Amino acid sequence: GEFKKRLFIDTVVCDETSPWTKDFRSRPGKYPELDADQRSKILPMPPLKTGTYRHYKGGEYEVLTLAVNEATHEWCVVYRALYDTGKSPSVWVRTAADFMARLDDGKQRFTHLHS
Repeated sequence: GEFKKRLFIDTVVCDETSPWTKDFRSRPGKYPELDADQRSKILPMPPLKTGTYRHYKGGEYEVLTLAVNEATHEWCVVYRALYDTGKSPSVWVRTAADFMARLDDGKQRFTHLHS
């Protein structure tokens, strides 16, 4: 239910006796930790509101959340089409920089309509 409220966990602290901690320690490759150097590569979260956006071609989309690409540490936007996409995917991911970019003609790629 918290996902729908757009809440997410940034940091979880577990003591060493926690079953999750024991699993984490027994399989380090499954849960790679970000060390301080890796965390420093993640830029601050971009100022992007959740809600409904209109693409410059006319389609409307709901921004669901922001996420960090684990390989590049870039912020990404997870969004879904608010129209019938048929057999095409309805959920998309795009870098936040690209989502918020202006096109060559000066138009915004996506325009925020409402939250």
